[in-house]
Amino acid sequence: MSGGCGGGGGSVSDDEGTPEDDYYAFVNSDWLAKTTIPDDRSNVSNFSLLDDEIRAKLLDDFKSMTVSGVDSDIPWLDNSLKYYNMFMDMGKRDSDGLDPASDDLRRIDALNSLGDISSSADQLILDNFSLPFAINVDKDPYNERYILSASAGSTFIPEPSYYETGDANGERVIPLLRDYLTKLFTAAGLEEASAQAEAENAIAFDRLLADLCRSAEEQNDVTTGINVVTYEDFAKKSENIDLEELIEKLTSGSPKSVGINEINIEDTKFWDAFDTLYSEKNFTLMKSWIKGKALDGYSLYLDSELLSERLNYDMKMNGSDKPQEIDEAAFDAVSSVLGDPISIYYGGKYFSAQARSDVEEMVRDILAEYRGKISENSWLGDATKEKAIAKLDTMTLRIGYPDSLPPKYDSYDDFIPSEQGGSLYGNTVAIGRASNRYIFSRIGEKPDNVWQMTSYTVNAYYEPEDNSINFPAGILSAPFYSFEKSRAENAGSIGMVIGHEVSHAFDPNGALYDEEGNYKNWWTDSDKAEFSRRSEVMVNLFDGISYAGIKINGKLTLGENTADATGLECALGLVDSSDNEQLKAFFESYATMWRNKARQEYEALRYTTDPHSPPKLRVNVQLSNCDKFYDVYDVVEGDAMYLAPEKRVTVW
Repeated sequence: MSGGCGGGGGSVSDDEGTPEDDYYAFVNSDWLAKTTIPDDRSNVSNFSLLDDEIRAKLLDDFKSMTVSGVDSDIPWLDNSLKYYNMFMDMGKRDSDGLDPASDDLRRIDALNSLGDISSSADQLILDNFSLPFAINVDKDPYNERYILSASAGSTFIPEPSYYETGDANGERVIPLLRDYLTKLFTAAGLEEASAQAEAENAIAFDRLLADLCRSAEEQNDVTTGINVVTYEDFAKKSENIDLEELIEKLTSGSPKSVGINEINIEDTKFWDAFDTLYSEKNFTLMKSWIKGKALDGYSLYLDSELLSERLNYDMKMNGSDKPQEIDEAAFDAVSSVLGDPISIYYGGKYFSAQARSDVEEMVRDILAEYRGKISENSWLGDATKEKAIAKLDTMTLRIGYPDSLPPKYDSYDDFIPSEQGGSLYGNTVAIGRASNRYIFSRIGEKPDNVWQMTSYTVNAYYEPEDNSINFPAGILSAPFYSFEKSRAENAGSIGMVIGHEVSHAFDPNGALYDEEGNYKNWWTDSDKAEFSRRSEVMVNLFDGISYAGIKINGKLTLGENTADATGLECALGLVDSSDNEQLKAFFESYATMWRNKARQEYEALRYTTDPHSPPKLRVNVQLSNCDKFYDVYDVVEGDAMYLAPEKRVTVW
């Protein structure tokens, strides 16, 4: 899934700016001066404020439904409500303690050798345990079917470079991780000294794993994650585990997997060196890591001690002054585990048919703008233009919310409420296991092309693997979209979001997929070379800018910056280019959309791994690259917003 439009981050001066020197501050200075970041938050923005409004509505509805019952025929909605209330019932959770997870913890404790992990790896994978490696089911990059994929396990830290000597983020977060893991092991019953030793072992293994993992920049380049090989060739990656036998076990419940003999290796560096990590020599460290991963994963769903440690750890990582409130954590949890029924409920209650129709019309207008830009493009050849327009014309459009639950819900076991002996942990694990078994049963079948965000998410996304643009109802609300705003104002906010997501179909990653969502080159060599040249100019436009104590990585942010630039130009096409007042309304709406404040600790972590640029740069740098902005505000050489014409870039 190509990254959404983003949101969050961006600490800036509250000083007023001028349009010519700091457009972001010029538009947002009053708001910046008056706005404070809540104690339990890492940032505050238009995205987070709208998210707060939506949460408040849904939490009020949850309370009403808890009292009066769920008057809805939406499948599993009553279970979503029960799940939320089970999360909130700290008395029951403390009474249960770690008992709901005792069997799973004993399974880890019973691992006494590398062979024990290897022989039970299939069940550990299907039962959602974290291992140093991952075998999943994903879309075949080249065909419309599910196949297996193999990747590195997930480290505790978000970026491998944090373990490098002298890394500022690492120097701050690794001690926090060490303290957190020690507390988790202590809460699980170990004495302090033993807990400290387990934490050190887990971190030591995490370092070894991180050395073999792709960086955030590499992960954001889809070409590094596509390497389809036969099962036989994959099995040669290890002498320490029988990978062919593991595949046979994992695919045994998938009728259509017969005849399929291909797996996509997402992390070739990791798998080429796999046995240096996955070895008897590292078993003790590995076992501590597996248990630490389990306790971290379980922490949200067990007693108040573990939950408190998790929320406090997140607070410290983000630089907040208070941990997240329990009801907020409960909302996040139910959204992650059983958010689909709530999506249908929210869309049906809060998203009108008129809004859907109005937004769909704007999407059609943006698509027409993009089609015109491709047709009139001076550097693309006719063959590439034809393919690009075909991709536009076959793009699937999803607006608002889904009409039904994803097919995986048909495989879920019955939800067990508290009064029948169920636990929050037990239901969470059961749903995760059922989801895994469902997707592993689908190997060889056509993918489920379903929503990847809840309808109440304040974001949007493009999905290259089914060539779809997706706009949840959450972001189709004020201040991003409103009937009361002018066309120019809506164009500057939601219009730009729409243009941004359409543009992801043609950013350096999206452009590698054809109109059917397959990884396939549809470019002539000369057009591809020119596209790469223009992309490099976009890299240079952002690369090395100092922000929040770090340097912006132009390669990491290339796709999102390209989508911003082209989305902005397409949305501008909805505004009368001869009307300066409309154009000013457009630019001000665009700058207002990105206003936010964030804590320095949060930003320092976020912008080493996030493919989005900080919001202030999404305004000032992008507008410096926009010719029409110069006409409206009389920006000239010597102004801080001025960028020499030869340094500006139009990708499309």
